[in-house]
Amino acid sequence: MSHIYRSQITFGNVLVSPTPDPTIVTVVPIGRNCNVFQAFMVLMVTDGRGNQWAATGGVTADTVAGITEFHARYELFYRPRLSPFDPGADPFTWAEYGTPAVVDETPGGGGAGYTSGGTLAIEKDFGSNQITLITPVGSVTRLLNENDSILNNSALNDTYIYPFGHGATFILPADGIHSPEDVDHQVQFHDMQARRDTTVFFSIPMTAADPGTWFGFTNDGFDVDGSGKTLPPAYHAETQLTSRFLMEQMVAIANYPAPGPPGPLAPFQKGNIWRTYATAPPISNDTDMDIARSHGVVWRGGPDVRDGSVMLVQRTFDNAGSWETWTAFSDPLTSNNSPTVTWYNERVNLTWFDGTDIRECHSVDGGINWSVPTTIPFVGTNPRRVVDRTGGGAFYFYFDGNDLKVVISYDSGTSFDGPYLVASAVGVQQIDAEFVPDGSLVASLFVAGVWSQYRSRDLGHSWS
Repeated sequence: MSHIYRSQITFGNVLVSPTPDPTIVTVVPIGRNCNVFQAFMVLMVTDGRGNQWAATGGVTADTVAGITEFHARYELFYRPRLSPFDPGADPFTWAEYGTPAVVDETPGGGGAGYTSGGTLAIEKDFGSNQITLITPVGSVTRLLNENDSILNNSALNDTYIYPFGHGATFILPADGIHSPEDVDHQVQFHDMQARRDTTVFFSIPMTAADPGTWFGFTNDGFDVDGSGKTLPPAYHAETQLTSRFLMEQMVAIANYPAPGPPGPLAPFQKGNIWRTYATAPPISNDTDMDIARSHGVVWRGGPDVRDGSVMLVQRTFDNAGSWETWTAFSDPLTSNNSPTVTWYNERVNLTWFDGTDIRECHSVDGGINWSVPTTIPFVGTNPRRVVDRTGGGAFYFYFDGNDLKVVISYDSGTSFDGPYLVASAVGVQQIDAEFVPDGSLVASLFVAGVWSQYRSRDLGHSWS
């Protein structure tokens, strides 16, 4: 069964100085056509295979048959995961590297739809091979595999899409009348969401707690400091407005052509500002291994590197010469990491963090079939499972905030003892823990940048 996946961002309170003016004529520089007024929002998303799309929606002032009016304009740019023309993260350059944009224009009335704001969204439906761009000024649907010949249609897959950035671009007249040097182009962004069907599985409220990374680009080779780009904070200001972000462009980034008199050949200025997120769900390549010496088997498990919502387990009987692979867990609502594979008493366990809970499943037939996952009833991240091979107990280390704790089960997770504090205020991280030859249990981690060990001689109840 395929699902409908949707990523969206809401924007409002768009301020443009000067106010959009459809009477401004079109500037036609030598060798290049460019409208004197354009303004767009942009949303960047990626899927579980690394394909990326940038959606834009906005307005442009076009002259048609001698009449200048606002047109609604919306575009969908596609960037393959392994494009040989990969231009980097800048969404405003993706279409310039051989991948055509999907462009639709609707004449008349676009200005109000842009400045009043709304929702910019991308919706993916694997079942019908469709990807849809939804904007306040219009929508368009295309095939998922339309621009994917390089990767043999890797975009046609049943994995979630989630947002990883947003931005804005504008072209304004720079004639000293409509647009003085202190250009003020502002917009408030809020409510970034990713959904499977109607369920939200990932969101960014856009508070100061998630600053992300801001970039400002000058297309067409123009720049202020010779670096090829303009960098914050010199050319934009980011401030917190309750739970929203204000993106504000206050200085002309580039002029083209050289400054000249007002009129049909007036110069214009162009600016792109975009932001990528620090908290976008990672596609994890975490792995863990264990060995069943009595059978000559090595086990390996972790998220599918092509899709972080799938947990795989593999085994080899020939020292990694060949591997068998099974899917132990799959749920598009999850973003999985921190796996542990453990073998004991003819049973292989897979433990991991699914983005919300610590989960676990097991196999008793050598990895062919897997149990329905259970949730470890303690809130935490970065789990690590260790087996007491003399007594059969399972020790689950995890981070509760910045504190490292452990819970213990001797009945395959039916009941738990703990939690017990291993170390406080040490910071969230991946740790290692093992039973050592003297029977004590040792946990290893970094504390203030120093590799440290904590030891328990009473099966996890106290630590030193």
